[in-house]
Amino acid sequence: MTSPSQSDETSASQPVIKPNAYVVSRIIGEQALILDTNRDEIRQLNEVGTFIWSLILKSTCNRDDLLKAVIKTFDTTLSSAESDLEEFLNELSNAQLIQFV
Repeated sequence: MTSPSQSDETSASQPVIKPNAYVVSRIIGEQALILDTNRDEIRQLNEVGTFIWSLILKSTCNRDDLLKAVIKTFDTTLSSAESDLEEFLNELSNAQLIQFV
């Protein structure tokens, strides 16, 4: 188990997640619409995906920041949140909608 200072150091050393420059998005109600202008494709996100996307847009979040926010906001377990977040970020990354800087 890591101490709080070790956890903070690990979190701080993770890359920040940002949308790619050619991505345009809008949040309407509780749904994000993401337009990939390179491919002319639109993706619609569910409530949790929209929540995560809004954090990516508004701040300098890394994986740990996003994980903490999801656990705090939604009724989920750590292992489920980790797995779902990793899958979601992989989808966004594979679609080249986000970058890790």
